[in-house]
Amino acid sequence: MKSCTEIEYEEYTNLDTSKYVQMTGNMVKTFGSVLIALLQTTGDFIVFIIISIFLIYINYIFYLTIISLSLIYFLIYKTLFLNQLINIGIETNKNYYKLYKNIKEFFQGFKEIKILKINQFFLTEAKISANNISKLDIKNAFITFAPKYFLEVFF
Repeated sequence: MKSCTEIEYEEYTNLDTSKYVQMTGNMVKTFGSVLIALLQTTGDFIVFIIISIFLIYINYIFYLTIISLSLIYFLIYKTLFLNQLINIGIETNKNYYKLYKNIKEFFQGFKEIKILKINQFFLTEAKISANNISKLDIKNAFITFAPKYFLEVFF
């Protein structure tokens, strides 16, 4: 599918625009979500700056202690869990590939599978892949969200 900028003027005047409606909708959704994330990050940064200025004004030694402890915590977290997150991502991708491959093969050979009555094999393979994906997603969620809660408890 060509993008709107790659179309010559002559082609554009005779263009069936129904093909590009979905593409335009996807672009709006993508840029909208990016804009919301950018605004939220900017707001969080402004709040961080205001709180930092207030803490420096109140007690700069306490502020430096909190910042140094937070940096140490971040470095420890990064060194301990970054490799695990990478490995979890690789394993999740492998399991998604197995799941999609299994589903594709099932539907491509549907008649043969029904005749030979080997659909249980495909069902068990899909269950194994889905279970592995769910376990890896739980580990990923724990590693991703746990630091926030630990920081809230300790600070």
